[in-house]
Amino acid sequence: MKYKDGFTLLEMSIVLALIGLLIAAIVVGNSMVRAAQLQTMLAEYDSYVKAIKQFQDKYLALPGDMLGTAGYQPTDMWGTDPVGCPDSTYSATPYTTTCNGDGNGTIGNSDANGTLSVSTEWWRAWQHLANAGLIPGQFTGVQGSGGAQEAKIGVNVPASAVKGGGW
Repeated sequence: MKYKDGFTLLEMSIVLALIGLLIAAIVVGNSMVRAAQLQTMLAEYDSYVKAIKQFQDKYLALPGDMLGTAGYQPTDMWGTDPVGCPDSTYSATPYTTTCNGDGNGTIGNSDANGTLSVSTEWWRAWQHLANAGLIPGQFTGVQGSGGAQEAKIGVNVPASAVKGGGW
């Protein structure tokens, strides 16, 4: 009796079962990675909410919006932005010197169409939080190179622990 080259039905079944197990492991692994990323983002969000509350408790104002009183203003504590206030000129260099907000109780404003006004407060908020030591990093406090609504991760907003993400 002569054997022919090829696989038996049993060998093919084993190979298909192994391929199925590998695919299942990859799908489950991806789900676990995604769940971990979501947990990380939620933890970051919670830490930023906590930082804003601590800033409010300490300075009686919102970060970025803080106007304060003489001697207790952001510019008094951390120095005045060297290019002037409010400054909307793009800079990639993070610095501590900053500008005061308008003290109206909101971080920036937007109209019914979602167009930002007083957008400098959005970027200064991250800078004020970092200057107060409530979040890690150092930020420019000004818009991105693309205009008033551009966030530059790690430059004017914090980077997320999730790769490629930012706040």
